[in-house]
Amino acid sequence: MKIIFSKQRESYLSSGRKAFVTLISVLIAGAVGLVIGVTLILLSLNNGAASLVEEQSAQARGLADLCAEDALGKIKADPNFASSSDETIDYNLSFGDCESLVSASGSYLRTVKSTGTVKGTVRRVQADVDQILPNIRLASWQELGDF
Repeated sequence: MKIIFSKQRESYLSSGRKAFVTLISVLIAGAVGLVIGVTLILLSLNNGAASLVEEQSAQARGLADLCAEDALGKIKADPNFASSSDETIDYNLSFGDCESLVSASGSYLRTVKSTGTVKGTVRRVQADVDQILPNIRLASWQELGDF
């Protein structure tokens, strides 16, 4: 009977070790799963913020282009627009602002510097006009980091 008791005790200890190993394995797998889940959540939040900045940047560029095109329209309507002094055009919209500065550097040469701003994101374009009459002709249209 003593032998049976030893085998039972040995079987009980062996099953206790198996349970402990299983418990540790489950805890490790759960920790790894938790780390992966948190990482995925943080990555998705980061991507969402980057998408918002990209959208604001595109809107700011659109506003800068809008103000520059409006300034060119004013030059076309009045060839003397900004011929004697610099002229500023401002628009304040619900989602952002834009401003253009038109300056002359000769009888029919104009430079249009336009800035679009959406929630702190700024984009700038510059258009150089080398002919006004009979039609406006652009020498360049480029985005700039700063004027």
